[in-house]
Amino acid sequence: MGATGFAWTPLIGVAPWYAAQTVALMLVFIVIRQRLTLWLSTMDSETDSDRFNRWCEVETVINGLIPRLLLFSGGWLALHGYAVLAYQSGWGVSPWHFGRAADSLAAGAALLMLAGLTLRRVWRRPDEPNWIYATALLIGVLASYGRLIELGLTPFTVGDTAALMAAGYVAFLLHQFTGAKPLYRLALLLPVLALATVPWQLASPWAGGTLLAAAVLYLSLAGTLRNPLPLYLGVLALNGAIYLWAPVWAGRYGLWQLTIVPAAVSVLALLHLHRHELRPKVLNGRDWRH
Repeated sequence: MGATGFAWTPLIGVAPWYAAQTVALMLVFIVIRQRLTLWLSTMDSETDSDRFNRWCEVETVINGLIPRLLLFSGGWLALHGYAVLAYQSGWGVSPWHFGRAADSLAAGAALLMLAGLTLRRVWRRPDEPNWIYATALLIGVLASYGRLIELGLTPFTVGDTAALMAAGYVAFLLHQFTGAKPLYRLALLLPVLALATVPWQLASPWAGGTLLAAAVLYLSLAGTLRNPLPLYLGVLALNGAIYLWAPVWAGRYGLWQLTIVPAAVSVLALLHLHRHELRPKVLNGRDWRH
């Protein structure tokens, strides 16, 4: 076990640098492939068929190298991430070779280059949703890595919750401009992740504020597509925020009427959800005598 650990130590230290170099080499090959493909499209294959076939073979080799380089870069980043987690947990060797600042900068540069590559694919191929998910995942990994380097394995803070909620609102705004469904799904998911970072204490401003922010986002999403899920989630989050604060307000100010606010909000929301199934007189309150 000890010999194996010592054997892995040099690789752990240089993993972020190998990752950055591998990603950079992959980007170079991508540029070469694009130029080569463009050049071959203008070349007359019948004039010099041997030369044309040789360059086609070069293009085939490059096409095979790019996914392998991507796999290698992911492996180096995974090894580095595992080493940092083990070191932060106290049961691993130091993952730094040239120092924390330099090595983390190399790993961050590798992640940033990968995120830039996927973002470019999103821009050029907006009809392929997987590139949007890949970009969001890489940005999330980069943000998580930065937090791990700066704060370690500390409990979640208000900043973490605010960052996730802000990302949800950014996804919502981007969906408003582009109409891309992956952004809509991300806007639905990110508030749930933000709520997972909240300590659920009674009348906590942190919890109440997060629930209110999630409710506003979900209710805003409810008008974009004909999907009742955001409306249900928004009402649920709004009621959760009110339930956290209503007992405290009622006890502090003696206003027991505040405790019925969540029930009233729920009734109004349900009426709105099922407004097409009810008669207009019921919705207007004119049919109660009959």
